[in-house]
Amino acid sequence: MAEVLRAFRFTLDPTSAQVAALARHAGAARWAFNHALGMKMAAHRQWRYEVELLVATGVSEEQARKEVRAPVPTKPVIQKHLNRIKGDSRTEELPEGFHGPARPCPWWHDVNTHAFQSAFIDADTAWQNWLRSLRGRRAGRRVGYPRFKKKGRARDSFSIMM
Repeated sequence: MAEVLRAFRFTLDPTSAQVAALARHAGAARWAFNHALGMKMAAHRQWRYEVELLVATGVSEEQARKEVRAPVPTKPVIQKHLNRIKGDSRTEELPEGFHGPARPCPWWHDVNTHAFQSAFIDADTAWQNWLRSLRGRRAGRRVGYPRFKKKGRARDSFSIMM
């Protein structure tokens, strides 16, 4: 028996309240992607710094690159980190012993959590595509270093997995 695949195409005609909700979700996904990418870039900068320190001591760059380990955080690590720091605008109390800056996304409860999850996955994919391209292991055109998403430059989008 042959499997039949069907595709459906829908056009959305959201109300103004729905447009606002969609924009909130797209903004949250963009923020989450940038947060994840920022953590990855920080780990990469740390790795480069440690390589440069070893090279300055007389180790060859090739050897230094092999020796230095600075793990780049992936989705699970980033998600755990965000859960610790995100805050909550519904309760303005900071946890006991918290002395850092204001919480980065106290509005997280206003959007579906899957918008964050898919953005973290997208950041992982962008990072892996860059690494594979750099090493010549990726088919297709060469991919540059991942960039932060900027409102107006990047397409407003998000995914919600069911």
